[in-house]
Amino acid sequence: MPKSTSNPQMSKYPSQELAAMPTYFDFFKKFKKFKLFEPSVGILGFFLVTVCIICCFFYLDYRAVAKGFRISENSDRFFRLKFGENDHEDKKVEFLAEKGGGCDVFDGDWVWDETYPLYQSRDCRFMDDGFRCSENGRPDLFYTKWRWQPKDCNLPRGCYFQEGAEVKMQMEVDTAYIKSLDTVLDWIHREVNTSKTQVFFRTYAPVHFRGGNWRTGGSCHMETLPELGSSFVPPQTWVQYNILGNVLSSHSNASKLRTVDILNVTVMTSQRKDGHSSLYYLGPKGGPAPLHKQDCSHWCLPGVPDTWNELLYALFLKREDSRKLNSSALQALV
Repeated sequence: MPKSTSNPQMSKYPSQELAAMPTYFDFFKKFKKFKLFEPSVGILGFFLVTVCIICCFFYLDYRAVAKGFRISENSDRFFRLKFGENDHEDKKVEFLAEKGGGCDVFDGDWVWDETYPLYQSRDCRFMDDGFRCSENGRPDLFYTKWRWQPKDCNLPRGCYFQEGAEVKMQMEVDTAYIKSLDTVLDWIHREVNTSKTQVFFRTYAPVHFRGGNWRTGGSCHMETLPELGSSFVPPQTWVQYNILGNVLSSHSNASKLRTVDILNVTVMTSQRKDGHSSLYYLGPKGGPAPLHKQDCSHWCLPGVPDTWNELLYALFLKREDSRKLNSSALQALV
């Protein structure tokens, strides 16, 4: 009678196989708890947040992204260069000043300057197409933000004023504004016959850049309503407004200047943050401008300047009525 055959490996260690089976079942149960293929609120929320962050990076311009970078404390050199925090910068002399003759303008550093670039390639019609990097598709503008800073002096920046035959390189803007106002008022007092000529002087119209100025990515394209309460305009606007008041007060004794009509549009215009060209100044075929190249100083038409014209017309008619009334009264006396 033949002997039955059996697998020696199966019959030799049956207890080990039985002991190993619960381990496999436990692993399978734990794996099911992960529910990898079942949607959950947490996974969906994480996905949506990730998508929003990516979209924000695409939406924001290069300046906003650059501000989000966190430079390590060991990167002091780059930090000083980027923000222009060079040592002893305030002690530098002007290259065109008397003490600037010994300055080596070729010995210096590249420093980050938010006021750069000083021009845009699209504004220079004499430039060859091969040099128009941003217009040809270069996505970054960091390379336009570096300015050459000599170690011992400051280069002239092209901002100067001429008084008579003399060019004043060191004159401040506010000082030049005062001198220009004095010049106009003195000319009116000397040359204008106010009995035949009516003089109007319009005050300063403020700008409404938010988050920068016209060179540093300031914006106003999201403004759609006037600011009927307080107005958000640069403090320099009110400084210049007060300068005008002081100059007019200093000339108040001049008889001819008493007849000058002041179109005081500064306060009323400061509330119209919604009326600027913003992105829409390139023409019908140019499309909206980039977000960091907005015009928040000029105005759309029809718009705010039309109101200035209405006020000018009202003052003109008022002056004519006063002239006719005075003429009639004079004839009655005769």
